[in-house]
Amino acid sequence: MTALPPAPVPASSTWSVAPASPAPASLASPALPSPAVPASPGGGGGPGLSGRPGLSGGCRAALRPLLRFWAEPAFLVFSVSCAGCGRPDRPLCRSCQRELRVRPRPVPVPSDPLGLPAWSGPAYDGTVARAVVAWKERGRTDLTRALAEELADVLDLAVRMTGAGLLVPVPSSRRARRHRGQDLVAGLARRTVRLRRVAGAEPRVRLARALRVDRPVADQTGLGPQGRRRNLQGALGPAPGGRGLVGGRSCLVLDDVLTTGATALEAARALHQMGAETAGIVTFCATPPRRGLSQSGPLV
Repeated sequence: MTALPPAPVPASSTWSVAPASPAPASLASPALPSPAVPASPGGGGGPGLSGRPGLSGGCRAALRPLLRFWAEPAFLVFSVSCAGCGRPDRPLCRSCQRELRVRPRPVPVPSDPLGLPAWSGPAYDGTVARAVVAWKERGRTDLTRALAEELADVLDLAVRMTGAGLLVPVPSSRRARRHRGQDLVAGLARRTVRLRRVAGAEPRVRLARALRVDRPVADQTGLGPQGRRRNLQGALGPAPGGRGLVGGRSCLVLDDVLTTGATALEAARALHQMGAETAGIVTFCATPPRRGLSQSGPLV
């Protein structure tokens, strides 16, 4: 997943819960001693219910689906504000929604040695940047549908231009999945394909999670094109069963944000070694060149 340039996010755009009114003194329960909680069997460094360190990996894995289940409808119970402008009581106001929905366009991939075409939606700036950061770094998975609606239009254009039948999302590292609770780009790809299928869009595109991260990579924030290229060289490889999914097929690589294009190009390299053809790159949005990410050096 592409590292994001910094973007200001309104302080009110994260979940907040109104503090409960204190109970009258006459109704307050007498203070009770806290029961002792036994340490987790695996010795996870603390009480089993006191926080993350005390839960075993199996327990955390079992809880993740529940957390994801509650994440999107949470705005029905908790106070939420627009991720783009901070307006209360809605995940994304109509004005900010309009800024996310633009006509899909071809975008350049800086110094791409493969000459791959790429298509994207809005520019990563202003409202769009704040919404993407909220979705990616602040747990705002209620924005996934809004991003997928625009990305579905981008994918329509790319499929018409290339005829590709498979959509391959760039994979997230284990560290990113732990931090964010899920593989966000894979979830975005899944929602996008589903929206096209429900709309009856043709030709059909299948999702193929054919790649995985084979080795640790450094955080790409602040790295230029050359640094990103070195950081990602050889980092991606086939997921279990991936070769069978894509071998001999024409694919589109999907990422959330196109910055220097390093991640998408590394995915294309890995797919080529797996016997697949990369017909192009699709992203929700693309970083404008003026943000300081050079488009003249080798792309990473």
